[in-house]
Amino acid sequence: MSAGAGYGLRWGGGRGLIGATMKPISALIRRAGVWGLAGALAGSNLGWAQTNAPVKTAWGGVHPATAPGETTLEVSHLVPNDRLVLPGEIVGITEARVRLSPTTTRPLYWSAGAESAPATVWLTGLHREHFPLRVEVETAAKTGQVPGGRISLLAHEAQIQGTGARLVAAPAGEFIGDWTNRTDVVQWDYKPSRWGRYDLSLAVAGEGEAELVVEVAGQKFTVKRPPTGGADRYQTIPVGRLYLANEQRISVRVAAGGAGTGLVANLKAAILEPAPEGADIRQTGAEPITLPASQAITHSVTMRYEPLPNKNCLGFWVNAKDWAEWYFQLAQAGTYSAKISLGCGKGQGGSEIEVSLDGQTRTFLVPDTGDYHTHTWVDLGEFRLARAADYALSVKPIKKKAGAIMDIESVVLTPVAK
Repeated sequence: MSAGAGYGLRWGGGRGLIGATMKPISALIRRAGVWGLAGALAGSNLGWAQTNAPVKTAWGGVHPATAPGETTLEVSHLVPNDRLVLPGEIVGITEARVRLSPTTTRPLYWSAGAESAPATVWLTGLHREHFPLRVEVETAAKTGQVPGGRISLLAHEAQIQGTGARLVAAPAGEFIGDWTNRTDVVQWDYKPSRWGRYDLSLAVAGEGEAELVVEVAGQKFTVKRPPTGGADRYQTIPVGRLYLANEQRISVRVAAGGAGTGLVANLKAAILEPAPEGADIRQTGAEPITLPASQAITHSVTMRYEPLPNKNCLGFWVNAKDWAEWYFQLAQAGTYSAKISLGCGKGQGGSEIEVSLDGQTRTFLVPDTGDYHTHTWVDLGEFRLARAADYALSVKPIKKKAGAIMDIESVVLTPVAK
């Protein structure tokens, strides 16, 4: 299985993004719908709500982190030499990207920073008409999972097999360098907390181009490492989407592919990001839009999609920091009424939930339906969607009432007659 030409744009963003589906550039431009690259970069069109005021900087502001390892930068104008110098407290970068739309991002080059040289993000290719920008930065201090489900596997905790590649200590954080022997292998062993789909990416740097072969849980991907413009100038490149069928320990194995000489890669991290469980959701005409559990992004440590026919829901929802998200493409602008189909065990109702769409939020209390597999519809009210575009709808707990929160079967958006 090959990742192909997937590192031009990244659909996801999860948190996001991010999260993120690895697709060819042409497919991602199609997904952007009416956005277009230049138009999408204009922050006034992005349609998200930012609830925390940023700490001001010379180029804009830094928003307070909403979760560990997540920092949002608000960039108001061009910066000298395209170099966005970050505050000194932002260290241990594993990814940087610019947000193009609620469902689309593009990777940026970055350096991890050091005591004498702060971290830098390069805004290469962006022009005056693109601003303001939203830049998202991911960081990690150790291998592991953060709320939201993102798993970072860092260089200093990898197993290195071979005679050339080695862990290099640097003020900006360790990386695997001197990797010129093409028989060397880098491997991590990790036990995920849940099954489900993930997007795998690698934080790499290096001059020239090289081929990498990545194996995870019996699934194999081949990807080109592009030239990043320097041995300490990184880019987080998509490798591919994979499915973990259980919670058993997995190995993430990175090796050189094809023929060639020179540096295979300076490797800083491998990243597993929660991905959509199913296919893209696209509205046809002015029909209702169904967001089923089987196509959600589960930003979670325990909550997951349960695929058995008698379940077919988002379950195991015991962690109040877990949340669900759906990306969808709207064909017909207008006002939509929303409802959610859910089940909740006897005595477990009462959790407070927030549903967000295009900067609009609605809240409700989870009703006790007597059983998690006895579903009822809850009316969420109306949402005004002013343009045909890509959207992201999220469902997040505000307050957990009892032992578990709920199971979700689907969310449905129905056009309101004029």
